[in-house]
Amino acid sequence: MPSAKVVQMLPIDPIETVDIISESGELDTIRVYNTLIRASMKNNQFSQVLQLIAHLRKHGVQPNVVTYGMLLDTLSKAGKLEQAKKMFHDIIEKGMIKPDLYIFSTMIDACGRNGDIKHMFYLKDQMAAYDLYPEEIIYNSILSAMSRQKRVDLRRVMAVVDELVKSEPPIYPTIRTFNPVVAAFASKARASGLGSDELQFLQTWYAKISDEYYVVKDSYMYGLAIEAFAASNRLDDAMDVYGEMMRHSETDVSVTRVFTSPSSRHIDMLTRLSIEQLRFDNALRLWRDWNALGAYVTESVAGIVLYACDQGGLFGIAHDIVVSLLTPPGSSSAGSKEAGSTSTSTSSNSDHVTRFNPKAVSEKTLMLYIGIAVKHNKLETIVPIMDLWRTSILASSEPASAEAASLAGIRTQLADIRSHRVLSEETVKNIVRLLSRSKDKDAANDVTGQVLVFVDKYFPEAVPV
Repeated sequence: MPSAKVVQMLPIDPIETVDIISESGELDTIRVYNTLIRASMKNNQFSQVLQLIAHLRKHGVQPNVVTYGMLLDTLSKAGKLEQAKKMFHDIIEKGMIKPDLYIFSTMIDACGRNGDIKHMFYLKDQMAAYDLYPEEIIYNSILSAMSRQKRVDLRRVMAVVDELVKSEPPIYPTIRTFNPVVAAFASKARASGLGSDELQFLQTWYAKISDEYYVVKDSYMYGLAIEAFAASNRLDDAMDVYGEMMRHSETDVSVTRVFTSPSSRHIDMLTRLSIEQLRFDNALRLWRDWNALGAYVTESVAGIVLYACDQGGLFGIAHDIVVSLLTPPGSSSAGSKEAGSTSTSTSSNSDHVTRFNPKAVSEKTLMLYIGIAVKHNKLETIVPIMDLWRTSILASSEPASAEAASLAGIRTQLADIRSHRVLSEETVKNIVRLLSRSKDKDAANDVTGQVLVFVDKYFPEAVPV
């Protein structure tokens, strides 16, 4: 009999197949059914599985423990948990088969995935009656289910972990065991922070992952641990995990995958917490590292890092960051050259330069930069940066190549219309107010005039009345 992997690729009807094989004198009929059921499950054809079960019953074929295990799995994945629970108890009460570890693990996982935590633990407790004891796969399912609860019960999570590590014979947890544990702590930390006992447990458990169990951490683990500590305002603990991840990335860059994705919130959490605790040097360290990794820069992160530069008296770095965010690769425009021509911008700041990402510099972020420029008396950079800000959003909509231009021409024009910058009258008023506070009144008056001319030309609807 071919394997399920082969069968699932064949363009045949499973009911017709089992009829043909039975007529040909195949002796191990239940093995045929099990192979076809497994193939149907791999194709997510759960209705076909139920047809095969009905067919084997009609022909008097006795299901075995493998058949029942797959049927229970099918029912749970088809959203029929109550039907699966009833069948499980019927199997036991009628003595159809003696349930094995696979049967129990299937049902425990099904209950956990459907949020029936009470019945999940009930089934775990029932295993001893059949001389069965939880193994790693059982604990993984239980811990995963508990980590997905809206209100995580960390006391129960810690009790399960304590039971696992004291198991006889010993159970050796893997990354699939550790990840849901740390996920549970991260979930609780995001909701209400962690208590001292919970933090101590997490610190101890996290250290044991490598030191005692020799498990190699992955990107998901690092992300969860940083979330748990950062959400509990434990910046030093979070940075210890971060430092470990960066050292690990020297041999395996994949461990930073969670952090460098556009949807990642980790750099935002760490930089924001650094600012809250007045650790501006820490925020800039994070920025340098994320640039080296090519991480996606959000508007929030850009604003936080500019604020850190301001507090550290590092206008040159703030300027370089904004220019790099607004300058397309290979750009030789006058705007980018003029914006970059500040005496404070030196090669020593090159590790802060980031990738072109004009959407990270919103109107609010532009205002922040202008405030920093006024504070540090770098008024000459304001109008060039405003012009670069205006044109940069259009550059991101241009065709990538000459070949694409003919097809993308109209699309580009439409994209330009949809994605053009909007400058509000209130923002212009705020820029004028900021300039009026400059110590260099003559330069401020001159730049104020340039700003108003610029606004009248490109954003006439924003000219203050």
